[in-house]
Amino acid sequence: MPPSLREPLTHSNWVWLLGVALLTVAILWVLGVYISYRKSRVMTKFEVRSLSQVQRERYRRLIGEVEQDYQTGAISAREAHLALAALIRASATERTRMSVESATASEARTLLPSWPLLADALDWCADGSFPLEIADERVERGIWLAREVAVG
Repeated sequence: MPPSLREPLTHSNWVWLLGVALLTVAILWVLGVYISYRKSRVMTKFEVRSLSQVQRERYRRLIGEVEQDYQTGAISAREAHLALAALIRASATERTRMSVESATASEARTLLPSWPLLADALDWCADGSFPLEIADERVERGIWLAREVAVG
C-alpha cells in the first residue's frame, strides 16, 4: 500500500490566543498613533505677535524702497504689486509663525479671526490683475496694507 499523507497539524489553543493578542495590540497601537497625530496637527488658535524693532525697520525700509521705485518709474505697477505681496506674506509668516506664503484669504479668516486685516491683505495679494487706470490706487492700497501687516 502506498504511503499516505501525514495527519494535519493542529495548533494548541495558546497559539490562537497569542495571535488574537498580537492583533489586538497592533490595532490599539494604530489607534494610538492616529489619535496622537490628530491632536498634534490640529491647531485651533494662532496668535499674532509683534515683530522686533529690527524686523519692523527692515520691513519699513523694504516697503519704502518699493514705494520709491514705483514713484520714480523704476518698476511697474505689476512689479510693485508682486513685491508688496511678497512682503505682506513674509511679514505675516513671521508674525504668526505659520506659513502664510500660499494661504488664501478664507484660510486666514478661519485660522486668524482676530486679525481681519490679514484676510484683506491676502485678498489684495490674490487680485494681481487690474486696469492701468487704477494702478496708482492699487499700489497705494498695497503700501498701506504692507505697512499695517508688517509694522502695525
